[in-house]
Amino acid sequence: MASNEEVKFNRFLTLVIEAAAKKGKCFFLDDSEGNEADLGEMLAQNLSGWLIDATDKDEFEASWKTGDDPGEQFDDQYIYVVWQQNEKGAVTVRFCESL
Repeated sequence: MASNEEVKFNRFLTLVIEAAAKKGKCFFLDDSEGNEADLGEMLAQNLSGWLIDATDKDEFEASWKTGDDPGEQFDDQYIYVVWQQNEKGAVTVRFCESL
């Protein structure tokens, strides 16, 4: 059974995945990059990973799931996710090339 912290993080990760999908992309998580905050229903934090074109998802995912290096062809798609919360409490994310 997932811990409360895992459930909260998964809510945040779902937000990131949905933001990527709106751009026609798929997000694959690599690591946490700090700036962690418990926002009640969600555990937000900056992330790093790959923002892959939806058309390349299957090719990338095959390597990623086995822990293999996804290959140099995806190096330029490695990004950072930075979150923010506005004064009304809405959480948004943006995809950046650096922190």
